[in-house]
Amino acid sequence: PTQKNHRFLRALPATLAVLATGLALYYLVYRALLATGDILYLPALFVVGATTTPAAFAVYMSRLAGPIRVSARALGLFALWGGVVGTVVAGILETDTARILGGLPTPIIGIVEESAKLLLPLAVVPFARRLGHTAADGLAIGVAIGVGFASLETMGYAFAVLLQSHGNLHAMDQLLLMRGLLAPDHQLHILGALI
Repeated sequence: PTQKNHRFLRALPATLAVLATGLALYYLVYRALLATGDILYLPALFVVGATTTPAAFAVYMSRLAGPIRVSARALGLFALWGGVVGTVVAGILETDTARILGGLPTPIIGIVEESAKLLLPLAVVPFARRLGHTAADGLAIGVAIGVGFASLETMGYAFAVLLQSHGNLHAMDQLLLMRGLLAPDHQLHILGALI
């Protein structure tokens, strides 16, 4: 097989392991929630449901990119900071823009969100280059930031759907499934390619 096919095949088991683990955990937490009715399971359901697919995508991309020098701890911090800063800035900008325009056309939402996600990478790139990081490191950092944003945004939407539907777990479950399927395509590849 070619080098590209070899990387793909090498990335597949770890990616599938993350997906399988996340799905199993989600099922266990969901069943516990249904069996007990205890709302204390909701945060775990949000976290597992919102992070499984983005985490699997991050593993896949890191295996494809080859060796990276950025530590797992640093990537976790990039995900946390990128997610929090990105969602807060995007939310504020979207609210302000909607107030000014009297509504918010869908293309503007995309522009605002993608711009907000770029704030942290723009602040980090000059330092990363000085430290001798490679393109693979930049890809890993960009994907980590996208994972953070996608995960926190999905958790927020899941919580909102749960409240708006007066506790309808099926509606929340459907949202988590749909966003989980779309997260890699919508959120993560853009940042990884830009960094």
